[in-house]
Amino acid sequence: RRASAVMESVLRDGDLLVLILTHMEHVSELAQAEAVCSLWHQVGHSNAVWKRFLAAAFPGAESLTGVSSYKALYARMRGVDPAQQRPRSVLADYQFHVTFRCGEDESVDAWTRGGKVEGSLCINEPDRADGED
Repeated sequence: RRASAVMESVLRDGDLLVLILTHMEHVSELAQAEAVCSLWHQVGHSNAVWKRFLAAAFPGAESLTGVSSYKALYARMRGVDPAQQRPRSVLADYQFHVTFRCGEDESVDAWTRGGKVEGSLCINEPDRADGED
């Protein structure tokens, strides 16, 4: 238990996470680490982490002043246009419609007596711009 508590305290320390994430070799490894939990995701998007990736890919670029997002600068220098990126959907963007029926008798009482329950689910995805699937 004690070892587990110590490990948890280390892995929840934002400053230590910055040190860990800045030693990753590739952006793909960072993306995997960001999926661990919300704290790792937050630290993975920090300027401290992305400044290191920028410096590795474009030596000297990390010394630029007035940079508000090293991640965005890294993307631009890699030729990625953020305006062309597909926005991520969140659960709140979707519409759900769930219908339950209890055979021919629509009452809840019929369901509690062991009647046949039928269900349907409809999920509407967020609107997409023309040309997107």
